[in-house]
Amino acid sequence: MKIESITLTAVLKTIVARCLAIILCVIAFISLIITIVFMYGMPDMYEPFRIPSNSMAPTLLRGDHLIVEKLTYMFSSPSHGDIVIFPFPEDRSKKFIQRIIGLEGDIVEFRDKVFFLNGNMQLEQYAINTDSAIDMPMRDNFGPITIPEGKLFVLGDNRDESYDSRFFGCIPRESVEGKVRILYLSLDTVDHSVRWNRIGNLVK
Repeated sequence: MKIESITLTAVLKTIVARCLAIILCVIAFISLIITIVFMYGMPDMYEPFRIPSNSMAPTLLRGDHLIVEKLTYMFSSPSHGDIVIFPFPEDRSKKFIQRIIGLEGDIVEFRDKVFFLNGNMQLEQYAINTDSAIDMPMRDNFGPITIPEGKLFVLGDNRDESYDSRFFGCIPRESVEGKVRILYLSLDTVDHSVRWNRIGNLVK
């Protein structure tokens, strides 16, 4: 019988590979359990959603699955930077997820794609522009406007590919249904692979 010698390094690589495979399976199983619990166990407190577009990229990507927590705004008010879910004002059967960038009384303005809040230029590390052209009045140059009482101004982080308050106006404070908290699963929509590095990330 012919036998082959193997090195300690090869053995260790095999062990590590199998351990990683087990860990990934455990993570996937836990993600499934969390989904079931949140969907059927606590619908009034938490709710899962899937991201269908890249309007919130790079913070949220198409194929991300996330948990929305519904308790926060029962006890506190929305803040600048919160990522929230609300009914789409033009079709309330649909839900939108966007970032709050203006509260009541704030003055919001865009000058050549640059965001100004109360007259001060904002350096938004989470926001991106995918179109170098400055040729759409509502998208690239907007305002200034003062946010009315009881209203919020919301935007997608992917500013050139987002339909948001620049187009449909401010949303009522009471329409906010919850705050996005965590990614429990992320699937690439092209090859359907799991984006393991995103699972478990807190959304902010």
